[in-house]
Amino acid sequence: MSLFSRATVALLAAVLTACGGGGGGGASPELRLPTASVVVTAKTTGVAPSSSIYFSYGRTSGREVHATAVATTTTGIARTEVAIDDSGNGRLQIFFKDPDRIGPNTYSDQVSLKLCYDTACAEHLPGSPRVVDTRYTVTGSAAPEPAPALPASAAPVDGGLLTATMLAMGDHNVVDAAYSTALEAIVMISTLPTPALYVYDTAADTEAKLALDQAPAALALGSDGRTVAILLAASETAVAKLVYAALSASGVPGTLTTASTTLVPASDLLLEDNRVAHLLPGSIGSLTQGFITSIDLETKAVQASNFDVPVQLTGALHPAGQAIYAIPPLPSTGDIVKFEVNERGTLRLYESGDGGVHPGCGRLWLSADGSRIYTACSAVFRASEYRKNDLTHMGNVMLFGPTGGIQSLSESVPAGEIAIAEISNESCYRAPFAECSSRLNFYDRDTVAAAGSFAIPDNGIAGFVFHDGSGDNLYIIARRYNDPLAPDLGPDNLLLKFNRGG
Repeated sequence: MSLFSRATVALLAAVLTACGGGGGGGASPELRLPTASVVVTAKTTGVAPSSSIYFSYGRTSGREVHATAVATTTTGIARTEVAIDDSGNGRLQIFFKDPDRIGPNTYSDQVSLKLCYDTACAEHLPGSPRVVDTRYTVTGSAAPEPAPALPASAAPVDGGLLTATMLAMGDHNVVDAAYSTALEAIVMISTLPTPALYVYDTAADTEAKLALDQAPAALALGSDGRTVAILLAASETAVAKLVYAALSASGVPGTLTTASTTLVPASDLLLEDNRVAHLLPGSIGSLTQGFITSIDLETKAVQASNFDVPVQLTGALHPAGQAIYAIPPLPSTGDIVKFEVNERGTLRLYESGDGGVHPGCGRLWLSADGSRIYTACSAVFRASEYRKNDLTHMGNVMLFGPTGGIQSLSESVPAGEIAIAEISNESCYRAPFAECSSRLNFYDRDTVAAAGSFAIPDNGIAGFVFHDGSGDNLYIIARRYNDPLAPDLGPDNLLLKFNRGG
């Protein structure tokens, strides 16, 4: 017999008493159901609904009671669950099928709820069985066929050393970066030599700096390319903060504004078009789950998701702005988790869940049209508003090295290509060492067929790769290993420019 928690039992009793169905005290054994019908709706682009019915059955003088719920027809019902407690209360849950899998229509079914004194149900309680009628209406368009799988492709061929120009970026350690096509500028945060926000104007080859009073941990750039949100990490003397700034037409950052100083640890920062920032939960003690904090930069209003979000995820906003895809960090592998984004905050929807056959890992990037998800361990998944197609595996990016992984990815629609920074070890960019290696790979944007692989010059370990708006230029933020026992090779942090025209 399943038991509810004490809190759930108390709530059950209150609900049942309020609707006249209380079963405690001296009530005689009898199945009492407050309703005999369930009506639900869903769109084909939505998630499957569910419904709960709370019931009572009274005291049974110490006799054991067995509960079963069986859907006698299942045109729209996926499964049922029933649970009862020792105080004479219970809950029937009806779960319906994914709307995009069954298509637009109205589905009518029946569920038979039985309470019996024996497992074979030879002796029913009075009032048992009861039949619940369900009506499930699905609206919207039928789900399209999924995008075809990626064609098989060979690994990229070695093209030698990348011919690139070193730009005059300051020797600061970039911990996060984004590219603004509106300004044709690279927006970066660094912790050394001092915490700061930098904006590198790629046309003028100049760099503007805005000092930060705490070490930055993550950056998010709005789709307008002019609004930057920054997560400042907590320290022994300061709490974590979320700040933001507007970037002028010349790329010079304006005054920092604090949006919130009451933050729980966060693992990633995302920024919507409507200037709402989303913080994915970081580690808090031994907790394995937390909640997404959504903060409106202007009003400072804060919303929190349910406490069902795995900690330490890194994520990306879908270009349409209505979903977040997130994934466990390296070296772990796991399912991609999808969240709905709406005016009330975020809601966990579902996971990729193919039993680990095609795991994702580390980081993820979405294609410009929002139809593909690329992951650090090279697996590629479909992204779709229809669940039957969403998060399904469509192939792999072929990397140069057998143990390589994707550190950064940039897609250029004008150039028709994908550029990938491949590294031999997940920690190489943050802490370069002698055995690290890094390459820049090129692929066809449509087929993901490899077009070539090049070694990063100056022994650089690529951390971020960006195309400019035209697709003619590619920028690589890299670090290099400077052997402390060898002559100094120059700056540890590099900004390289690769021009397609030579």
